[in-house]
Amino acid sequence: MKRTVVFLVVMSLYLSEVFAQVSVESLYKQGNDARRAGRQEEAISLYREALKKKPDLPIIHVNLGVAYSNLGKYKEAVECFKKAISFKPNFAIAYFNLGAAYSKLGNYQEEVNAYRNAISINKDYADAYYNLGIAYGKHKQFQEAADAFKQVIRISPKNAVAYVDLSIAYKWLEDYDEAAEMCRQAVSIDPDNARAYYNLGIAYRKLGNYQEEVNAYKKTLSIKSNYPGARYALATAYNNLGALNKKIGKLNDAVNEFKQAIKIKPDFPEARYNLGITYIALGDKNSALGQQKVLEKISQNLAEMLSQKISKYESENP
Repeated sequence: MKRTVVFLVVMSLYLSEVFAQVSVESLYKQGNDARRAGRQEEAISLYREALKKKPDLPIIHVNLGVAYSNLGKYKEAVECFKKAISFKPNFAIAYFNLGAAYSKLGNYQEEVNAYRNAISINKDYADAYYNLGIAYGKHKQFQEAADAFKQVIRISPKNAVAYVDLSIAYKWLEDYDEAAEMCRQAVSIDPDNARAYYNLGIAYRKLGNYQEEVNAYKKTLSIKSNYPGARYALATAYNNLGALNKKIGKLNDAVNEFKQAIKIKPDFPEARYNLGITYIALGDKNSALGQQKVLEKISQNLAEMLSQKISKYESENP
């Protein structure tokens, strides 16, 4: 009789543990469903209930931290990720999320350390390398950023986003040939990548290739008509191309390019001034005077400079 009682007690303990485990799994799943549906507070409550039953499960601590992050509660998220790491020191995804939370808190060094720890555990953690590159870039460590983005590309050769970010790092390192090449690689992977074309335009401008700059910005706008800064950049590119053509004596081409710049940005004083002096070079004083009148409304300084050019032309051509 005594042995039977012992057996029943042991069996009861076993069933209790089984039911508790099932309950934890159910709470965890419900928490994940709530988090993915945007119900972060509900998810937090469910994860906490699960952790009361099984406090040493690192994955629940991580997902609890993600829910806190989704609410903008980054300090609480940091504590959750740290707790997960205390239970599982080689948990790369916990370090990754810890880095992301530190980024939101503006704690740069801890952010970098967390991403490095994630990478030390998983050498092919592309997302950790990418975030590390972004962190380096924000703090003007452009060579380190470039090295991180190269690792992303090593792991994921078809990652167009990483190619664009590598291009930006090269731009800040003043290696404009490589910057342009990285953008070309990006658009070969993703032909509709407006950001790649926009940064390609910037690289071409730095290289003095204004026609290709114009083409790149046109492509940017054909993909995304409201791409931030692209219309102004295209107007600037036309102005630069016009200035180049004026310099080499292609005056009619220059006029057309200045007009294109003005069509995009009617209050572009430099383009109107350049158009005015090109008209003078063509002997078209009346058209130059037309640009002067517009400049009087948007740039008194350039209007005066153009007026002096016109006066000089009149004195030389009575």
